[in-house]
Amino acid sequence: MAEVVRKALETPLKKLVEKSSEIDVLIIGSGTAGITAAIALAEKNTGLNIALLEAGPLTILEHVGSSSVRLNARVVNQLQDQIVYKTLWGENEKGGQPNTNGWSAVGGRTLLWGGYIPRFIPEDFSDWPFNYADFEPYYKRAEDLICAAPREGVPAFVRTKGQDKFMKELKKHGFSFQESPLAIDSSCSENGNLPVGYDSSIARLIRSESLVTFGEKPGISLTSEVEVISLEKKGDRITAVHVVDRKTDVSYVLSPKKVVIACGGTQSVRLVMASKIEENDDVLGKYINDHLFARGFLKRRKGIWENLMHLYSPPTSQKLFHCQICGPLTMEKVEFLRNNWTALPTKWLEWNSPGDCLEYQFFGIATTEKENRLELIENRDSPFGRLPSCKVIYKRSQRDLAILDEMKKNIENLSLAIDAELINWEVLPPGTALHDIGGLRMGKDPEASIVNPSGQFWRIQNLYVADASSWPSQGSANPYLTITAWALKLADEMRFSNG
Repeated sequence: MAEVVRKALETPLKKLVEKSSEIDVLIIGSGTAGITAAIALAEKNTGLNIALLEAGPLTILEHVGSSSVRLNARVVNQLQDQIVYKTLWGENEKGGQPNTNGWSAVGGRTLLWGGYIPRFIPEDFSDWPFNYADFEPYYKRAEDLICAAPREGVPAFVRTKGQDKFMKELKKHGFSFQESPLAIDSSCSENGNLPVGYDSSIARLIRSESLVTFGEKPGISLTSEVEVISLEKKGDRITAVHVVDRKTDVSYVLSPKKVVIACGGTQSVRLVMASKIEENDDVLGKYINDHLFARGFLKRRKGIWENLMHLYSPPTSQKLFHCQICGPLTMEKVEFLRNNWTALPTKWLEWNSPGDCLEYQFFGIATTEKENRLELIENRDSPFGRLPSCKVIYKRSQRDLAILDEMKKNIENLSLAIDAELINWEVLPPGTALHDIGGLRMGKDPEASIVNPSGQFWRIQNLYVADASSWPSQGSANPYLTITAWALKLADEMRFSNG
């Protein structure tokens, strides 16, 4: 990022250190969890000084899909190479090489993601300490915040005659699909309104009126390339946050009044475990969960599809998975994408010409098992920072395998119904969906959980969790919308907490 832009948007770490005692809330992480919580805390004119730290660099200022490079695979791949690191998942403690992606940049995963934003269904909250009705107002606020489509008064992003025709054909065969809910602004460019495109947290922060240089006035400051290496606790409070400036390798100490962890899933768990601040070892780092994830392509035996389609078949209380279908595309594109799945996160934006193939993806609800856990590897150099390396020990249950079988039968039956050939079926390993949750489990019982229903640590009064590491379980939906809604709820309740 050009230095002139960085200077305009960021607060230097040294300035933050000088005014450390004035930090009301320190937020660690700049994905949708961290930035949503920051904006929600600042927008009520609370007079708070909020400091936002990010370990990665400032790269682009919006989702790649909203930028002019969205269909330039070479540029997008080079960008990903600069900000992606590898994490390690496996079935046991034995070795292994890092094998799943993580993102370290201002905006985190929100710079490069597919855009699906379904809600969890009411049944998905069965083991949460509150129900869907309690959470629903935050869903609506989140959908408005990220300019979701469709929503009240705003149409779906993809709406073609061919898509309508295909949905009717699928319904005739017993398959219920609808227009995909996406975090893409589909409002019209008129009367002074300019659509904001794909949602990303950094774009939201820049558009807000709350971004400031720390100390000049209340609001949110941003400082990148600062790694938090430990949280220091005295009694029931975090009294010091130890950080390293990644540009100079110099260490500093910050002393905020409150701390919000929003590193993203397992990385938040890793920080808490490495800091040795939580005494409930029976729960800490346990109950890690990720979606069951399968994908592939199907090819029409006769004819072609003319128009762009982006469809979603929701889960039910009995069907513990959902299906996403997107296309059309040609067999030539299929052959390329089969070997280059991550080549272009926004690849479907160009699928606006006829083709005889469709891409499908399935996401299912995996069981939440206590033994699926994160473990630190103290004697191994970390490929992604100064904290100890870590590994997620994760094994799929028999129910998980049964749901994967149901997914396969579903797409086989769908292919048969529309006279299409199933080109391939690929089940991805745990961690690949990048929808990791758990490890800092939320609950009503302090002995069986790490944080309370408000996201506040039971045993550390000024420490909170804004991301999905606090969740006891998840539905099949992409967690992005629910993370955003959870961060809004957290911010509301922080204002009334005794932390």
